[in-house]
Amino acid sequence: MKLKILVTELVFQILLSTGSTLCVTYQYFQNDFLLALFFVGVGNLFGFFIRLSTIESPFNKYYLYGIMVFFVMTFVLYKFDFGKEIIFKFWGIDGILFNLYYLIYGFINIKKLSDETKLTR
Repeated sequence: MKLKILVTELVFQILLSTGSTLCVTYQYFQNDFLLALFFVGVGNLFGFFIRLSTIESPFNKYYLYGIMVFFVMTFVLYKFDFGKEIIFKFWGIDGILFNLYYLIYGFINIKKLSDETKLTR
């Protein structure tokens, strides 16, 4: 059952990520990409809660620590007045990188869980 939940969640994340990444790329050149980035972030947050409740993985901790560092770095950029353009580029680049990490560790968790399921049979 856990495997089916994780596969469904990952498929949903791939579809959301593909659509939102295309929107981010298109809107980035028009300097208005925050809405698509918001949808990617919210989708990853809901998926992260599903993964936390489904499987125990060290990747969950790394993702959470990465998000904390992201917000601290955003605060530092804002506090030292790096400018709106730099902060938006930072959000865009980090949003895409976090999304890629999230998808990759989803594949790793599914492979690990499917291997464990095969061993128990």
